[in-house]
Amino acid sequence: MSELISIKQPFAERYTLTIDSDLMAVNMNMKSKAQIRWDFRVLNVDSIGGDMEVELIQLDNILLESNNPMVKEVSAMSRIFGRMYNELHLTLDKSGKIMDVLNMDLILRKWKQTKREMQEVVEENDDLKQVINLNDEIFQNQANLKAAIQASEFFSVCFGEIYGEYIHTQKTVVKPNFLNTANVQWAYSIYTDNDNTYDSGCISIYAKADPHGGLGQGFNQRAYKNFSQQIDVGKLEPVLAEHITFGVERQTGKLLEALVRKEEIAQQESLYTKMNYHVISDTLLKENRRVITE
Repeated sequence: MSELISIKQPFAERYTLTIDSDLMAVNMNMKSKAQIRWDFRVLNVDSIGGDMEVELIQLDNILLESNNPMVKEVSAMSRIFGRMYNELHLTLDKSGKIMDVLNMDLILRKWKQTKREMQEVVEENDDLKQVINLNDEIFQNQANLKAAIQASEFFSVCFGEIYGEYIHTQKTVVKPNFLNTANVQWAYSIYTDNDNTYDSGCISIYAKADPHGGLGQGFNQRAYKNFSQQIDVGKLEPVLAEHITFGVERQTGKLLEALVRKEEIAQQESLYTKMNYHVISDTLLKENRRVITE
């Protein structure tokens, strides 16, 4: 029987995520490097269903490099609104999907304070007023709030489409393309090496994904219509792919290290996004070692 990829027992770990991104949007290029640190604590694990009670504390969120002032503005705004999510007490299922937010009262108190502070300084800025209103809609609805937390880097990278699945599994998932402009039916294949002996206490797990059965008619118009004045989107032949490598501690199911690469290349030189994510645990940093290879 294939091995289930899941967290098996409580643990505490700190993680550092480094994100390298390169976006070319016809006549605008944005490159950046950012780093986020978290303290992740698994408090309880249900031995039958695998549901977990966890705490997630964001320790740091830094923009290390950028070639575009717009990236700096977006990063600064993200940090402001990220205040509401930097202390989370959650229940998760074995795949990392959020079942309940246990400290909702704290999050809402933080939002009220942040909203009040921002309203005092944005009286003449209609764009910021719109951002506040959009976030207000999120915080007024628990389902929207859970979805916003679920979409954050920690869950999308550190759980991804790996946890809660068996090794040697294939599945399809509907979610946006990497430019976040149109939904795609993704086909994932999850597997491991035949000889998985790189580290005796760790198993290396791989996944690759591409559009299931192709992108389908009309995708180019849905995904790239904002660029139709500059390029002929009907002639584009986009290539989308995701490659994942996880190093997981066998005994606990704890993630030790991860590499995630996402690429969407609609036009080689003028319309693409490339994102590389590297997560490493403090356990490995202190020992100055790696458990997966580039």
